[in-house]
Amino acid sequence: MYSRRLGFLDSASAERVLRLIEALRFDLYANELLNVNSSGDFSILKGLEEFREHLGGQLTITLLNGIGTEFEVHEINESTVFESIQELQARQDEKALNFGDLINTRLAG
Repeated sequence: MYSRRLGFLDSASAERVLRLIEALRFDLYANELLNVNSSGDFSILKGLEEFREHLGGQLTITLLNGIGTEFEVHEINESTVFESIQELQARQDEKALNFGDLINTRLAG
């Protein structure tokens, strides 16, 4: 989602990656991604900052710019990370709603 939102990965490729992850039965979203610490900072971003400090320098994040092709960045756009997390949450919520509708339809029929 992050690579797509920044314009590095096209939507079709992003969807292929997400569907593969789902087909492998991995969760795309966890509620903990939205946890905040006592200062109001997102724990995931604070954790990345602490990891960078632990490394003693520059944090390197690998992003996709195509299926099977990646590149590295050293900075993160926090608002884009948050938007990406929200998009994953919405995708999970939609799948749960669709699953609930399927169950209700089968129970009614």
